[in-house]
Amino acid sequence: MDLRERFAAYSGYHCSPATGVELFREAREAGCPIARSDQLGGFHLLLEHADVRRVHADWRTFSHEPSVMRPFHQRPHQDRKSVV
Repeated sequence: MDLRERFAAYSGYHCSPATGVELFREAREAGCPIARSDQLGGFHLLLEHADVRRVHADWRTFSHEPSVMRPFHQRPHQDRKSVV
């Protein structure tokens, strides 16, 4: 599965923090500043601090009205020992 496909399937609700950190590291090394997931109705991930600051400073341009928050979904119960 290539990086684009892995991000399309990414959701912080369905993978461990370590998996997310590794995926983000790979994206940065590949020169990918913004990724998109198809999960939770679809959302974009800004991977560089400077981009996050710019978006927060210009919320009108980057607004996702009526909400800029990802949708709330109940996290599935996981045994911390089994999270990979």
